[in-house]
Amino acid sequence: MPCSSDIERVDIEPAQDSANFFKAIVEQTSEGIAVADKDGNYLYVNPAFCAMSGFSADELTKMTVFDVKATEQPPSSFVDAKFGPRRPTKSVPFRPVISVRWRPGKSDQSARPAA
Repeated sequence: MPCSSDIERVDIEPAQDSANFFKAIVEQTSEGIAVADKDGNYLYVNPAFCAMSGFSADELTKMTVFDVKATEQPPSSFVDAKFGPRRPTKSVPFRPVISVRWRPGKSDQSARPAA
């Protein structure tokens, strides 16, 4: 049985620094980032995604991706984003484009991204 002097101490500070660095990037980027579970429930949204949609993080984490889906966005695009396109593509990487609708009745659209 190893004694305490045999156990190598692991410095967790670099991992914490890395996590903090990643969090700072995600929180400060101008790109909207959202994480949803397999059922489409938002688990995390960054401030830029909130600004783009007009909803607060608290509101969005009580919604699903389908609640903020743009009217013209086909529901199948979410399936394609999750599983890839339904047709094989070897030469062109698949990059889904998901549109979100702007919050109805929101008067300040200054944070809305340019089209």
